[in-house]
Amino acid sequence: MLLKKIVCFSAILLIIQSNFVPNAVGQTTAEAIKLEFGKPVERKIAGGQTHEFQINSAAGQYAKIIIQQRGINLFVRLTGANGKIVTESDANIENTGAEILEIYLAADDLRLSVVARNKTSPQAAYKLEFVERRDPTAGEIALDEARSLWSNANELWLAGKYAEAQTLAERCLTIRERELGDRHSEVAHALLILGNIVGETDLDKCEIFYGRSLEIAEKTLGKNHQFVAVIIDNWSTVYKLRGDYLKAEAFGLRALEIREKLLDPNHPQIANSMINLGNVYNSRGDSRKAAEFYRGH
Repeated sequence: MLLKKIVCFSAILLIIQSNFVPNAVGQTTAEAIKLEFGKPVERKIAGGQTHEFQINSAAGQYAKIIIQQRGINLFVRLTGANGKIVTESDANIENTGAEILEIYLAADDLRLSVVARNKTSPQAAYKLEFVERRDPTAGEIALDEARSLWSNANELWLAGKYAEAQTLAERCLTIRERELGDRHSEVAHALLILGNIVGETDLDKCEIFYGRSLEIAEKTLGKNHQFVAVIIDNWSTVYKLRGDYLKAEAFGLRALEIREKLLDPNHPQIANSMINLGNVYNSRGDSRKAAEFYRGH
């Protein structure tokens, strides 16, 4: 369990899972509002608040929902009637731009949660619209399978079932490369989780997957994207485990720099970076520097 020795390493996997606040006490809409196809909804939301929507879509359909952020960073999650996550997004972590949810095989009863990411954010607006629904293509059905494989692989990895997790992650990668090409950002996500899984037993293979993931992410998303910061921060932890503290520090500082450019100062991902850098300095015996970063988070 090499990589799980670093607490924040697994916690920041794909950014969105560890920071979701499903029920901010006293701040969540009491009843879900129906979101109907072709009828946009505009609302205002403030830090710490959650808005709930009911999505009406026939089972087995492809559905697309767009959330336009107008001055506030939002996290969105879609769950089924059983409470299981269908899909979620925090791809655009600035206060403007869109979050896009695509459901390849929708269920009858879906609930959408819109969350103001930062608790201190002032009130601002967003627009929510159900823009597309139709029968899915064969490729979209395959991508839905890949999404499930990714989710299950992540759960198995966190449960310590590495062989099973690797099998599912490899199948996910194969499908995404076939359907999207080998230079797509979703391929980079599959490569990252493969790196996380194999890194529990083989840091050399882990770095190969991280290298491929980073190359694709930088070309498709840009060098200062939040997902690039996730890869780099994880890679920093690998260098720390190897005892290469100079590279661990360099990668950790780059991840922190990206996050500080994109995020509010109190964002959890900045705290993750600070803690991880504190761990690097602590491991190399620089307790004073480590304390600075631990206090800073």
